[in-house]
Amino acid sequence: MTRSQTSVLRFWRRWIVLSGLLAVVLALTACGSGGSSAPSPTSNSETSQAPTSTLLTADEHIEEGDALFERGLLGAAIREYDQVILLDPQHLDAYIKRGISRRMRGQLDEAISNFSQVIRLDPQLPRGYFERGSTYGSMGRISLAIKDFDEAIRLDPEYAEAYNTRGFALIGQGRQEDALEDFNEAIRLNPNFDNAYVNRAFAYTALGDDAAAQEDIDKAIELGISAEALREEIDSLKEIR
Repeated sequence: MTRSQTSVLRFWRRWIVLSGLLAVVLALTACGSGGSSAPSPTSNSETSQAPTSTLLTADEHIEEGDALFERGLLGAAIREYDQVILLDPQHLDAYIKRGISRRMRGQLDEAISNFSQVIRLDPQLPRGYFERGSTYGSMGRISLAIKDFDEAIRLDPEYAEAYNTRGFALIGQGRQEDALEDFNEAIRLNPNFDNAYVNRAFAYTALGDDAAAQEDIDKAIELGISAEALREEIDSLKEIR
């Protein structure tokens, strides 16, 4: 792995952690507040023991898990999502949230398993591919990540987050020009997409266009990104390009 690719992977892993809270907010809203379930039965290898008794419904366990997640109690949140899946093995929401929680704990293989289960339950749900692709990216499995982002975009051509994250994966392959196209599309779809400006600045820096990168840095800071952290990452890339 080249020094540039190592820098990209380090930045990607940091981005995964920083974006985790946003991801769970999206999961809370995109999948619906109720029990999002697929129509056909399936097995779940991660939690196979049936519950003996419970005082809470699946939806109540989801609410408990979400509250714990927001407090940073990821292990406890996972246990609540486990209970949801024991009660309803087709509950897409619970798999997505449990996968995000495991990814934030660094349990990447387990996260992949959860997102793969989402895809098995509903192959037409773009979110499953997006989350699995993001996790593959944080593992350095860039080709697999791009394949999943491609599918997410095929299913939803206006999926700004998928364009943005695929662009970052393309940087990891040294395909900065292709990455710029994805960041441009993400920003076209969402002009206030702060992380897309960050990533486009990263691509411009890799290409040596520091003026264009600075414009995107300024826009990202205007939208609320930490100036100190962003400039530190950009400066580290300048040193190795």
